[in-house]
Amino acid sequence: MLYLLLRNAAIVILAAVSGSALAWIIHDRSSATQPRSDDVLAGLVFQLVGTLYAVLVAFVIYIVWGHYDSSSRVAQLEAAALTDVARIALGLPEPARSGIRERVEHYTRRVIDEEWPSMREWKEAPDALQAYRQLWDYALAVKVTGSQELVAYEYCLTHLSKVRDLRMERVAQLSLSVSWYTWTVLILLGSSLVVLASFLACASRRSRVWQVGLLAVTLALLLTLIADLDHPWSGLVRITPEPYEAGLRYWKG
Repeated sequence: MLYLLLRNAAIVILAAVSGSALAWIIHDRSSATQPRSDDVLAGLVFQLVGTLYAVLVAFVIYIVWGHYDSSSRVAQLEAAALTDVARIALGLPEPARSGIRERVEHYTRRVIDEEWPSMREWKEAPDALQAYRQLWDYALAVKVTGSQELVAYEYCLTHLSKVRDLRMERVAQLSLSVSWYTWTVLILLGSSLVVLASFLACASRRSRVWQVGLLAVTLALLLTLIADLDHPWSGLVRITPEPYEAGLRYWKG
C-alpha cells in the first residue's frame, strides 16, 4: 500500500514539475514571437483536444469502475454462496454434513490465504482450484435416502453450482484490463494538452507556470485513478477477501 502511494505521489510530482518547467521555458518565446492569430489557433486546438480527451477519460473511467464494481460484487456473492452451502449442509446426515462443511472451510481459506495474493499477479492459485474440485467431488459422492435430506442435498448442489459460476466469473475477470493502446492514447493526448496549454497566451509567467502545472497534476491524478481501478485486486482501492472471512465467522460461529 505504501509503495503504491509513493508511486502515485511520484507520478503526480513529476507531472507537476515537468508541466511547470515546460511553461517556464516556453513563456518568453511564445509571448515574444507568436502573433495573435497563433494564440487563437492554439486556443481552438486546445479546446478541441481537451474536449475529446475529457470524453475519452470519462469513458475509460466508466469502464474500469464497472469492472471494479463487478469484481467486488462477484467476490461478495461467491462468499455468500459458500456460506449458504455450509448452512444447508446442516440438514444432511453425518459424515456428509461434516465432510462438506470441512471442505467449504478448506476452500474458503485457500481463497483467502493463497488465491488473493495470486490474483494480484493476475492468476488463480492451483491449491484453491484443487480445494474447489475436492469440494465438488465430495458433494457429488454423497448418498442420501430420506426425503428431507434429499431436499437439503439438492439445495446444497444448487448453491455449489452458484459457487462454480461465480468462481469462473471471478477468474475470468483477471484478464480484463485497459489495453496498452488505450494507455498510449491517454498518455499522448494528456501530454499534448500540457504542451498546448504552455503555448496559450498569458502575460504573466507565474500564472502560466501554475496553471499548466495544475493541469498536469489533474491529468496525472486521473491516470493514476484509472490505473488503480484497473487493478481491483492490487491497487490502492483493492478488493479485499473480507466477505470470505465474514462468511467463515458467520457460519462457524
